[in-house]
Amino acid sequence: MIVDERYTIHTEGSVYLAGLRAADRSPNTERVYASRVALYQTYCRTVGLDWCRPTFLELARFAQWLITEPLPPRGPRSTVVRFRTKKSANAVLTTVFEFLRFGTAHGWVPAEVVDRLSAQKYLSFLPPGYDAGEDAQYRTVNGRTIKFVVADDGIEWLADAQIEGLLELTPRARDRFLVALLRCTGIRIGEGLGLRREDMHFLTRSEIFGCQVTGPHVHVRRRLNPNGALAKSAYSRWIPVAEQVVGLYAEQPGGRGLGPHLASTAHRHPAGLRDRPVRARAVGTEDAVLVPRRQAPARRIGRARRGVGSAADAVPACPPVLADPIPAGDALGDALCPSAARCPRRKDRPDSGPDARRPVG
Repeated sequence: MIVDERYTIHTEGSVYLAGLRAADRSPNTERVYASRVALYQTYCRTVGLDWCRPTFLELARFAQWLITEPLPPRGPRSTVVRFRTKKSANAVLTTVFEFLRFGTAHGWVPAEVVDRLSAQKYLSFLPPGYDAGEDAQYRTVNGRTIKFVVADDGIEWLADAQIEGLLELTPRARDRFLVALLRCTGIRIGEGLGLRREDMHFLTRSEIFGCQVTGPHVHVRRRLNPNGALAKSAYSRWIPVAEQVVGLYAEQPGGRGLGPHLASTAHRHPAGLRDRPVRARAVGTEDAVLVPRRQAPARRIGRARRGVGSAADAVPACPPVLADPIPAGDALGDALCPSAARCPRRKDRPDSGPDARRPVG
């Protein structure tokens, strides 16, 4: 729900969120849209604007306010002045315009207000893959009248050498597995944090799990998780993985059955909270440090999945960072990681050897 500074519920905004929920939209989408609608309501109350009857000029001023108003500091000691990017401002405007259209359907917003939000335009140059129709009937589209022109900076990704550097810098076996999994499969961070151990099918054949897919693979399913992670697509899919990912999964202490959640904070809470799943917002914080901040900022972890199409077979079969995690004679371990016998033990790693202890903190 949306409330004001006196904790009075904003009826129209809360009904809009209820409509998103009724349409089975993602809880994360509802959370983001709620903050954007609340931002618009706050702006209207600050400048004395009637939110349901804005003119074209007033909406244009709101768009300029989005990129000129400084953002709140990230912390009490932060002195950096930040501003919202034009791309983020366009996302806010999209939500606000959808909210106004929703209000028109319910009689809160006059129809002439919504008519000003878009105008027809003819596509002289079609985007790649766009089907204009047999009679070019789809060349005429409705375009937004208020938006910022954002240059496409392209896609950033991590090279193979940078991925190997991340794996060397990452102190925990769980995080090394997540980095390699993002690189190999190309899944989103939210999808990776929403994986469970039942989704890991790393045997050659998985009929014992009721799965007909052969070879090591992972299943990405849309489900509600305690950490708020949610797959974006409503359709389940399976993705094959490389041998390195299987080995790094087996390297985790107790990686074969400590709990249902794959990304948990077991290393920080050994008593009672060993299977609390990591939230997506916690990536890069003390509860879910993938790599030391000074060596590799956490915001670059998402780039690991973007290079999957450039070098799908670049992951080595026997990674240099893989310690020997499986005791000799472990039949299940040999099936999970057939290359374990070929991977030399790294004696300089703190989590290898008979006296190895699980890292805390």
